[in-house]
Amino acid sequence: MFNVPKYFKLRCIALLFIGGSFCGYSQKCESDLKVEKDRSYRSLDINDGVVFNLSLTNTSISNDTYTIVTEDLKIDCANKHYPSKGSNTPVFIEVLSKDGRPLSGNKISIRSGESIQFKVKISTAKNTVSDRWSCIDVKAISDNCKTETSNTILKVYVPNLDSGE
Repeated sequence: MFNVPKYFKLRCIALLFIGGSFCGYSQKCESDLKVEKDRSYRSLDINDGVVFNLSLTNTSISNDTYTIVTEDLKIDCANKHYPSKGSNTPVFIEVLSKDGRPLSGNKISIRSGESIQFKVKISTAKNTVSDRWSCIDVKAISDNCKTETSNTILKVYVPNLDSGE
Protein backbone atom coordinates (compact mmCIF):
# COMPACT_ATOMS: atom_id res chain seq x y z
CA MET A 1 0.00 0.00 0.00
CA PHE A 2 2.54 2.59 1.10
CA ASN A 3 5.87 2.83 -0.57
CA VAL A 4 8.26 4.07 2.18
CA PRO A 5 11.88 4.62 1.19
CA LYS A 6 14.33 2.19 2.79
CA TYR A 7 16.55 4.94 4.30
CA PHE A 8 13.50 6.42 6.09
CA LYS A 9 12.78 3.07 7.77
CA LEU A 10 16.41 2.77 8.88
CA ARG A 11 16.36 6.28 10.37
CA CYS A 12 13.20 5.50 12.32
CA ILE A 13 14.67 2.29 13.69
CA ALA A 14 17.93 4.05 14.63
CA LEU A 15 16.07 6.86 16.42
CA LEU A 16 13.94 4.40 18.36
CA PHE A 17 17.01 2.45 19.41
CA ILE A 18 19.05 5.51 20.44
CA GLY A 19 16.10 7.22 22.14
CA GLY A 20 15.21 4.07 24.03
CA SER A 21 18.79 3.70 25.23
CA PHE A 22 18.93 7.25 26.59
CA CYS A 23 15.56 6.91 28.30
CA GLY A 24 16.72 3.75 30.04
CA TYR A 25 19.96 5.30 31.29
CA SER A 26 18.52 8.63 32.36
CA GLN A 27 16.49 7.13 35.19
CA LYS A 28 19.20 5.02 36.87
CA CYS A 29 19.91 6.81 40.13
CA GLU A 30 21.78 4.25 42.19
CA SER A 31 23.71 4.87 45.39
CA ASP A 32 25.14 3.00 48.34
CA LEU A 33 24.88 4.20 51.96
CA LYS A 34 27.06 2.49 54.57
CA VAL A 35 28.08 2.95 58.19
CA GLU A 36 31.85 3.09 58.65
CA LYS A 37 33.23 -0.29 59.78
CA ASP A 38 29.62 -1.62 59.79
CA ARG A 39 29.19 -0.23 63.33
CA SER A 40 25.47 0.45 63.27
CA TYR A 41 25.04 -0.42 67.01
CA ARG A 42 26.42 2.09 69.54
CA SER A 43 25.91 3.08 73.15
CA LEU A 44 25.08 6.73 73.81
CA ASP A 45 27.22 8.91 76.08
CA ILE A 46 24.92 11.27 78.01
CA ASN A 47 27.41 14.19 77.78
CA ASP A 48 28.63 13.81 74.21
CA GLY A 49 25.96 11.75 72.48
CA VAL A 50 27.19 9.34 69.82
CA VAL A 51 28.46 10.01 66.31
CA PHE A 52 28.13 7.58 63.42
CA ASN A 53 30.40 8.01 60.40
CA LEU A 54 28.62 7.22 57.14
CA SER A 55 29.68 7.02 53.52
CA LEU A 56 27.42 7.71 50.53
CA THR A 57 28.60 6.47 47.12
CA ASN A 58 26.98 7.61 43.87
CA THR A 59 27.00 4.43 41.76
CA SER A 60 24.88 5.92 38.96
CA ILE A 61 26.22 7.17 35.63
CA SER A 62 25.46 10.85 36.35
CA ASN A 63 26.20 13.40 39.07
CA ASP A 64 23.47 13.68 41.68
CA THR A 65 22.43 15.56 44.80
CA TYR A 66 21.01 13.59 47.69
CA THR A 67 18.87 14.74 50.58
CA ILE A 68 19.69 12.96 53.84
CA VAL A 69 16.51 12.22 55.78
CA THR A 70 16.34 10.63 59.24
CA GLU A 71 13.38 8.97 60.92
CA ASP A 72 13.06 7.72 64.49
CA LEU A 73 11.63 4.21 64.03
CA LYS A 74 9.26 2.47 66.40
CA ILE A 75 10.73 -1.02 65.86
CA ASP A 76 12.53 -2.91 68.62
CA CYS A 77 16.27 -2.95 67.97
CA ALA A 78 17.47 -4.40 71.27
CA ASN A 79 20.04 -7.18 71.29
CA LYS A 80 20.95 -9.99 73.70
CA HIS A 81 23.73 -8.00 75.38
CA TYR A 82 21.58 -4.93 76.06
CA PRO A 83 17.91 -5.83 76.33
CA SER A 84 15.42 -2.98 76.31
CA LYS A 85 13.24 -2.26 79.32
CA GLY A 86 10.46 -0.75 77.23
CA SER A 87 9.61 1.08 74.05
CA ASN A 88 12.21 3.12 72.18
CA THR A 89 13.33 6.40 73.67
CA PRO A 90 13.20 9.59 71.59
CA VAL A 91 16.51 11.19 70.59
CA PHE A 92 17.82 14.32 68.86
CA ILE A 93 19.34 13.67 65.43
CA GLU A 94 21.75 15.94 63.52
CA VAL A 95 23.21 15.39 60.06
CA LEU A 96 26.72 16.84 59.86
CA SER A 97 29.48 17.21 57.29
CA LYS A 98 32.66 15.16 57.61
CA ASP A 99 34.10 18.18 59.47
CA GLY A 100 31.24 18.20 61.99
CA ARG A 101 29.38 21.22 60.60
CA PRO A 102 25.62 21.12 59.94
CA LEU A 103 24.76 20.27 56.31
CA SER A 104 22.78 23.01 54.61
CA GLY A 105 19.35 21.52 53.90
CA ASN A 106 20.81 18.06 54.65
CA LYS A 107 21.97 17.95 50.99
CA ILE A 108 25.07 16.26 49.57
CA SER A 109 26.20 16.58 45.93
CA ILE A 110 28.30 13.72 44.56
CA ARG A 111 29.89 13.10 41.18
CA SER A 112 29.27 9.80 39.45
CA GLY A 113 31.42 7.03 40.95
CA GLU A 114 32.55 9.10 43.95
CA SER A 115 31.88 8.83 47.69
CA ILE A 116 31.36 11.43 50.39
CA GLN A 117 31.62 10.88 54.12
CA PHE A 118 29.27 12.55 56.58
CA LYS A 119 28.19 12.13 60.20
CA VAL A 120 24.97 11.54 62.07
CA LYS A 121 25.09 12.74 65.68
CA ILE A 122 22.54 11.40 68.13
CA SER A 123 22.02 12.94 71.54
CA THR A 124 19.42 13.02 74.27
CA ALA A 125 18.22 15.20 77.12
CA LYS A 126 19.30 14.44 80.69
CA ASN A 127 15.73 13.44 81.67
CA THR A 128 15.45 10.80 78.93
CA VAL A 129 14.15 7.37 79.91
CA SER A 130 17.17 5.06 80.11
CA ASP A 131 17.89 1.37 79.50
CA ARG A 132 16.14 1.77 76.16
CA TRP A 133 17.03 1.67 72.50
CA SER A 134 16.40 4.06 69.67
CA CYS A 135 16.41 3.01 66.01
CA ILE A 136 17.06 5.64 63.37
CA ASP A 137 16.48 5.09 59.64
CA VAL A 138 18.91 7.20 57.59
CA LYS A 139 17.92 7.63 53.93
CA ALA A 140 19.72 9.22 51.00
CA ILE A 141 17.06 10.37 48.52
CA SER A 142 18.21 11.17 44.99
CA ASP A 143 17.14 14.57 43.61
CA ASN A 144 17.25 13.11 40.08
CA CYS A 145 14.94 10.19 40.92
CA LYS A 146 12.84 10.90 44.01
CA THR A 147 11.77 7.26 44.31
CA GLU A 148 15.37 5.99 44.47
CA THR A 149 16.76 5.80 48.00
CA SER A 150 19.57 4.12 49.87
CA ASN A 151 19.18 3.57 53.57
CA THR A 152 20.73 2.15 56.71
CA ILE A 153 19.41 1.75 60.26
CA LEU A 154 21.38 3.08 63.22
CA LYS A 155 20.73 1.50 66.63
CA VAL A 156 21.52 3.48 69.77
CA TYR A 157 21.39 2.15 73.32
CA VAL A 158 20.67 4.72 76.03
CA PRO A 159 22.25 3.18 79.16
CA ASN A 160 21.07 3.64 82.72
CA LEU A 161 21.98 7.28 83.17
CA ASP A 162 21.84 7.10 86.98
CA SER A 163 24.43 4.32 87.31
CA GLY A 164 26.94 5.96 84.95
CA GLU A 165 27.05 3.02 82.49
